[in-house]
Amino acid sequence: MATVGYAHQIMAIDYHLSYYRVASKQLTDGIADPKEFVRVESIKDAALCAIALEAGIIQEIGSGKLDREYWERAIAFINRYEQAEIAA
Repeated sequence: MATVGYAHQIMAIDYHLSYYRVASKQLTDGIADPKEFVRVESIKDAALCAIALEAGIIQEIGSGKLDREYWERAIAFINRYEQAEIAA
């Protein structure tokens, strides 16, 4: 039974990570329209919060943005997660 929960968690992280990667790339490439910039930045922030929630870094999503400590932990988790994907 725990395997099903773990598989669900991995799928959820992959789902949110795909949105995070796309939004990050768009922001890196540059967005001229201020409204589009805000929209894409919001998607990136929401995806990072969802990843942090799935990874157990946070227990609830408050403002939609992570505090610095949780942001650093979420980014570190993503880096470890991506390294594990590469190694697999």
